[in-house]
Amino acid sequence: MADERFITLSSTTSTQDSGLFGYILPIFHAATGIEVHVVAVGTGQALAIGMRGDADALLVHDRLGEDKFVAEGYGIDRRDVMYNDFVIVGPSADPAHIRGLEVVSRFTKAFKEALLEAAELAGIEINC
Repeated sequence: MADERFITLSSTTSTQDSGLFGYILPIFHAATGIEVHVVAVGTGQALAIGMRGDADALLVHDRLGEDKFVAEGYGIDRRDVMYNDFVIVGPSADPAHIRGLEVVSRFTKAFKEALLEAAELAGIEINC
């Protein structure tokens, strides 16, 4: 359809998989009449798509990469949309006996290792 108005949003697979777009894009379309074509890839790929000018907007999760993207003139008006909180929860009786710094430190180390591995696979360079 030649008259269709649309924008291309380069985003991450995790955001696509979260179901967020299924909820917000129909609302956006109803309010604006603009369709959104989502390209869901890894964060590094999404930023590269934006650098090539092949997307109108990005929704990614690499703050340092995003800041660099804007500083180098590829984008404007960076905004925080979402954030992650990682919380260990359980009953106050602590039957798993995880309360205490040693366990939290082990969890933090394991999480950082997993994060670095995932970042490497997604083409993101991060320092933890």
